Amino acid sequence: MKLFRGSLNPVHVSAVDGIRVTTPVRTAWDAAILTAPANALGIVDGLLRRKVMNREQLRQMAADMACTWGISRVRPIFDLANGLSESAAESWTRWLLHQSKIPPAVLQLEIHDGQGRFLARVDFGWPERKVALEYDGAHHADPLQQVKDGQRHLGLTRLGWTVIHMTSNDLRDPSRVLQDLRRALAL
Repeated sequence: MKLFRGSLNPVHVSAVDGIRVTTPVRTAWDAAILTAPANALGIVDGLLRRKVMNREQLRQMAADMACTWGISRVRPIFDLANGLSESAAESWTRWLLHQSKIPPAVLQLEIHDGQGRFLARVDFGWPERKVALEYDGAHHADPLQQVKDGQRHLGLTRLGWTVIHMTSNDLRDPSRVLQDLRRALAL
């Protein structure tokens, strides 16, 4: 682990249980500068999802630090962060899609059947093309979850949706998923 030292504006410091820590927005800034972009997006999304900061604070931080070293690393992460990803892996996937020039998806898209009944909420959806991308974390290996996932997948395909699944292995080598996604989106 590397240690980084630098001066902090007092407005970027707060106390939690008597311990001095950086504010959430300063933590987001530091993550964006000091960690890999996909990891930084996961951290910033997580802070937004937990509502310990908001997008306006990110915009203000970027404006306040516009002439600071690292702003070119920070801007794309702050611009993409929205707190809708429900896991770091979903954020990492979003960074991958962004870097791959895949058109932005609707995140946590709710899909209803022909009678308006809720069928599924997909991680990434392109409703105009009826394409969904699902990140399947470890809990999808559970037999009961597999049955639920199968029923959900069947319901989506009956409505004409193409559903692409990815796992942590696909984050290490995303070529298959990206190829399948480009084909389904007709890119």
